[in-house]
Amino acid sequence: MMPEHGASAQTSTSPYILTLAKSTYSPGENIAVTLTSNSGATQFKGFLIQARSGSDSTPVGSFKTSSTNVQTLTCSSTASSVSHTSSTAKTSIQVTWVAPNSNLTDIQIRATVVQVGTIFWTNLLSPKIAYVALSSTDTSITTVGNITSFTKGTTTTAKLIATPTSITSSTKVGVLPGNSGSQLATLTFEKLFSFCAIAVTFALE
Repeated sequence: MMPEHGASAQTSTSPYILTLAKSTYSPGENIAVTLTSNSGATQFKGFLIQARSGSDSTPVGSFKTSSTNVQTLTCSSTASSVSHTSSTAKTSIQVTWVAPNSNLTDIQIRATVVQVGTIFWTNLLSPKIAYVALSSTDTSITTVGNITSFTKGTTTTAKLIATPTSITSSTKVGVLPGNSGSQLATLTFEKLFSFCAIAVTFALE
Protein backbone atom coordinates (compact mmCIF):
# COMPACT_ATOMS: atom_id res chain seq x y z
CA MET A 1 0.00 0.00 0.00
CA MET A 2 2.83 2.35 -0.93
CA PRO A 3 1.99 5.21 -3.35
CA GLU A 4 4.45 5.94 -6.17
CA HIS A 5 5.15 9.52 -5.11
CA GLY A 6 8.93 9.41 -5.22
CA ALA A 7 9.28 9.75 -1.45
CA SER A 8 9.29 7.67 1.71
CA ALA A 9 6.36 7.48 4.09
CA GLN A 10 6.30 9.68 7.18
CA THR A 11 7.50 8.26 10.51
CA SER A 12 5.85 10.90 12.67
CA THR A 13 2.54 10.14 14.36
CA SER A 14 -0.21 10.14 11.76
CA PRO A 15 -2.72 13.01 12.04
CA TYR A 16 -5.44 10.62 10.80
CA ILE A 17 -7.44 7.83 12.43
CA LEU A 18 -9.64 4.93 11.31
CA THR A 19 -12.74 4.27 13.39
CA LEU A 20 -15.28 1.45 13.16
CA ALA A 21 -18.98 1.25 13.97
CA LYS A 22 -18.29 -1.90 16.00
CA SER A 23 -15.48 -4.26 16.99
CA THR A 24 -16.98 -7.63 15.98
CA TYR A 25 -18.29 -9.09 12.73
CA SER A 26 -20.34 -11.99 11.44
CA PRO A 27 -20.33 -13.34 7.85
CA GLY A 28 -21.72 -10.80 5.38
CA GLU A 29 -22.20 -8.09 7.99
CA ASN A 30 -21.97 -4.40 6.98
CA ILE A 31 -19.75 -2.21 9.17
CA ALA A 32 -19.20 1.54 8.74
CA VAL A 33 -15.55 2.64 8.49
CA THR A 34 -14.55 6.29 8.89
CA LEU A 35 -11.23 7.91 7.98
CA THR A 36 -10.80 11.32 9.55
CA SER A 37 -8.27 13.76 10.97
CA ASN A 38 -7.66 13.23 14.68
CA SER A 39 -7.76 17.00 15.15
CA GLY A 40 -10.58 17.61 12.70
CA ALA A 41 -8.45 20.18 10.90
CA THR A 42 -5.73 18.37 8.90
CA GLN A 43 -7.07 17.74 5.42
CA PHE A 44 -5.97 14.96 3.08
CA LYS A 45 -6.12 14.53 -0.70
CA GLY A 46 -5.66 10.82 -1.34
CA PHE A 47 -6.16 7.49 0.39
CA LEU A 48 -6.33 3.73 -0.06
CA ILE A 49 -8.26 1.51 2.37
CA GLN A 50 -8.30 -2.29 2.65
CA ALA A 51 -9.19 -4.93 5.24
CA ARG A 52 -6.61 -7.63 6.00
CA SER A 53 -6.35 -10.63 8.29
CA GLY A 54 -3.23 -10.70 10.45
CA SER A 55 -0.04 -10.38 8.40
CA ASP A 56 -1.72 -11.58 5.18
CA SER A 57 -1.29 -9.07 2.35
CA THR A 58 -4.47 -10.18 0.54
CA PRO A 59 -7.52 -7.92 1.11
CA VAL A 60 -10.56 -9.58 2.69
CA GLY A 61 -14.23 -8.72 2.37
CA SER A 62 -15.45 -5.94 0.11
CA PHE A 63 -16.52 -2.31 0.29
CA LYS A 64 -19.57 -0.25 -0.63
CA THR A 65 -19.53 3.52 -1.17
CA SER A 66 -22.16 6.23 -1.24
CA SER A 67 -20.01 9.33 -1.87
CA THR A 68 -18.66 10.79 -5.11
CA ASN A 69 -15.32 11.29 -3.29
CA VAL A 70 -14.79 7.51 -3.04
CA GLN A 71 -14.48 4.66 -5.53
CA THR A 72 -14.04 0.90 -5.15
CA LEU A 73 -11.00 -0.85 -6.65
CA THR A 74 -10.39 -4.46 -7.57
CA CYS A 75 -7.28 -5.74 -5.77
CA SER A 76 -7.41 -9.57 -5.96
CA SER A 77 -11.23 -9.47 -5.75
CA THR A 78 -14.05 -7.12 -6.72
CA ALA A 79 -14.39 -3.97 -4.56
CA SER A 80 -11.73 -5.23 -2.12
CA SER A 81 -10.30 -1.71 -1.75
CA VAL A 82 -11.50 1.89 -1.77
CA SER A 83 -9.70 5.04 -2.87
CA HIS A 84 -10.29 8.71 -3.71
CA THR A 85 -11.78 9.95 -6.99
CA SER A 86 -10.03 13.36 -7.02
CA SER A 87 -7.43 15.47 -5.22
CA THR A 88 -10.08 17.63 -3.56
CA ALA A 89 -9.10 18.29 0.06
CA LYS A 90 -11.09 16.23 2.56
CA THR A 91 -11.35 16.07 6.36
CA SER A 92 -13.37 12.85 6.57
CA ILE A 93 -14.76 10.02 4.42
CA GLN A 94 -16.95 7.05 5.31
CA VAL A 95 -17.35 3.70 3.56
CA THR A 96 -19.05 0.40 4.37
CA TRP A 97 -17.01 -2.78 4.78
CA VAL A 98 -18.83 -6.03 3.97
CA ALA A 99 -17.39 -8.90 6.03
CA PRO A 100 -16.28 -12.11 4.26
CA ASN A 101 -18.32 -15.30 4.56
CA SER A 102 -15.53 -17.07 6.44
CA ASN A 103 -14.04 -17.18 9.91
CA LEU A 104 -10.92 -14.99 9.80
CA THR A 105 -9.09 -13.71 12.86
CA ASP A 106 -7.28 -10.47 13.60
CA ILE A 107 -8.94 -8.49 10.81
CA GLN A 108 -7.99 -4.81 10.71
CA ILE A 109 -8.80 -2.00 8.33
CA ARG A 110 -5.59 -0.52 6.91
CA ALA A 111 -5.07 2.79 5.16
CA THR A 112 -2.49 4.84 3.30
CA VAL A 113 -3.29 8.56 3.51
CA VAL A 114 -1.76 11.32 1.36
CA GLN A 115 -1.86 14.78 2.89
CA VAL A 116 -0.26 16.48 -0.12
CA GLY A 117 2.33 15.45 -2.70
CA THR A 118 5.21 13.65 -0.98
CA ILE A 119 3.69 13.84 2.51
CA PHE A 120 1.89 10.60 3.28
CA TRP A 121 1.46 7.93 5.99
CA THR A 122 1.18 4.18 5.46
CA ASN A 123 -0.06 1.30 7.60
CA LEU A 124 -2.67 3.33 9.46
CA LEU A 125 -4.59 0.68 11.45
CA SER A 126 -8.08 0.39 12.89
CA PRO A 127 -8.84 -1.61 16.05
CA LYS A 128 -9.04 -5.36 15.43
CA ILE A 129 -12.41 -6.78 14.39
CA ALA A 130 -13.25 -10.08 16.14
CA TYR A 131 -15.27 -12.85 14.50
CA VAL A 132 -18.65 -13.75 16.06
CA ALA A 133 -20.39 -16.85 14.66
CA LEU A 134 -24.10 -16.64 13.88
CA SER A 135 -26.33 -18.98 15.85
CA SER A 136 -28.49 -21.44 13.92
CA THR A 137 -31.52 -19.19 14.45
CA ASP A 138 -29.94 -15.90 13.36
CA THR A 139 -31.19 -14.84 9.95
CA SER A 140 -30.32 -11.15 9.71
CA ILE A 141 -28.01 -8.60 11.32
CA THR A 142 -28.56 -4.88 11.79
CA THR A 143 -26.08 -2.49 13.41
CA VAL A 144 -27.06 1.00 14.58
CA GLY A 145 -24.33 2.77 16.54
CA ASN A 146 -23.06 0.21 19.03
CA ILE A 147 -26.26 -1.88 19.09
CA THR A 148 -26.34 -5.02 16.96
CA SER A 149 -29.69 -6.79 16.45
CA PHE A 150 -30.08 -10.43 15.37
CA THR A 151 -33.53 -11.18 13.94
CA LYS A 152 -35.34 -14.49 13.40
CA GLY A 153 -38.88 -14.21 12.14
CA THR A 154 -40.61 -11.69 14.41
CA THR A 155 -38.12 -12.07 17.29
CA THR A 156 -35.24 -9.58 17.60
CA THR A 157 -32.38 -9.82 20.09
CA ALA A 158 -30.30 -6.69 20.61
CA LYS A 159 -26.70 -6.92 21.77
CA LEU A 160 -24.64 -3.97 23.06
CA ILE A 161 -21.18 -3.84 21.49
CA ALA A 162 -18.54 -1.72 23.22
CA THR A 163 -17.29 1.19 21.16
CA PRO A 164 -13.69 0.46 20.13
CA THR A 165 -10.78 2.73 21.02
CA SER A 166 -9.08 4.19 18.00
CA ILE A 167 -5.44 3.33 17.44
CA THR A 168 -3.02 4.70 14.89
CA SER A 169 0.24 3.71 13.27
CA SER A 170 2.75 5.72 11.28
CA THR A 171 6.03 5.39 9.47
CA LYS A 172 8.71 8.19 8.45
CA VAL A 173 9.34 11.90 8.46
CA GLY A 174 10.21 13.53 5.16
CA VAL A 175 11.01 17.18 4.40
CA LEU A 176 9.82 18.93 1.29
CA PRO A 177 12.51 20.81 -0.69
CA GLY A 178 12.34 24.53 0.00
CA ASN A 179 10.80 24.22 3.47
CA SER A 180 11.39 27.10 5.85
CA GLY A 181 10.27 26.58 9.44
CA SER A 182 6.66 25.47 9.37
CA GLN A 183 6.06 26.85 5.89
CA LEU A 184 5.75 24.08 3.29
CA ALA A 185 6.95 24.79 -0.22
CA THR A 186 4.07 24.92 -2.69
CA LEU A 187 4.47 22.24 -5.29
CA THR A 188 2.30 21.76 -8.35
CA PHE A 189 2.89 18.50 -10.16
CA GLU A 190 1.27 15.31 -11.30
CA LYS A 191 1.96 12.06 -9.52
CA LEU A 192 0.87 8.54 -10.20
CA PHE A 193 -1.12 7.26 -7.24
CA SER A 194 -0.86 3.59 -8.10
CA PHE A 195 -2.27 0.67 -6.14
CA CYS A 196 -2.89 -2.93 -7.20
CA ALA A 197 -3.66 -3.03 -10.92
CA ILE A 198 -5.38 0.35 -10.79
CA ALA A 199 -3.63 3.66 -11.48
CA VAL A 200 -5.30 6.92 -10.55
CA THR A 201 -3.55 10.06 -11.79
CA PHE A 202 -4.32 13.51 -10.43
CA ALA A 203 -2.70 16.85 -9.65
CA LEU A 204 -1.69 17.53 -6.07
CA GLU A 205 -0.97 21.03 -4.88
